[in-house]
Amino acid sequence: LDDWIIIYTSDHGEMLGEHGLWEKQKFFEGSVRVPLFIRWPKAFPRGQRIDRNVSHCDLFATLCELAGLPAPSGIDSRSLVPLMRDRFATWDDTVISQYSTTNFMVKCGPLKYQRYAPGEPELLFDLERDPAERQNFLHDPIYAELLGQLRRRLDEYIAGATDRVRDYVSQPIAATAI
Repeated sequence: LDDWIIIYTSDHGEMLGEHGLWEKQKFFEGSVRVPLFIRWPKAFPRGQRIDRNVSHCDLFATLCELAGLPAPSGIDSRSLVPLMRDRFATWDDTVISQYSTTNFMVKCGPLKYQRYAPGEPELLFDLERDPAERQNFLHDPIYAELLGQLRRRLDEYIAGATDRVRDYVSQPIAATAI
């Protein structure tokens, strides 16, 4: 087993009644914070805990690097290997998550900004000050500048995602014989 790269994770959590919700469709910690264990004894020491924001999308670039393969350019994935080698490595501690075409989350450090369909409230949580996600700091003037940065980051992501979808859909589909 020392030659194997073993990954243990889950695609999402469940709310199980937290915040009055039973499903995963909101970006509270009970839904989005999932275990991620990566073990490869011949390359990394055991027992490390890395408290940084990462995404399941990052697993693709990580596995490419561990396999000695180049990751394709233009993908929404970054290798976790630098963090696995040095948990204090320089890292953009921001992740963006999306559910459907209207539900988005940007998490940067301990701040988590959520935007949902029109008519639903925006949310801003500070997980250091309020780990239970009970206090919405959206209108707190202390967070005004950071909130603006999170909103801009999400708007850039949405604009880029629109371009990526348009580019993908416009590619010709090759017919194959079955």
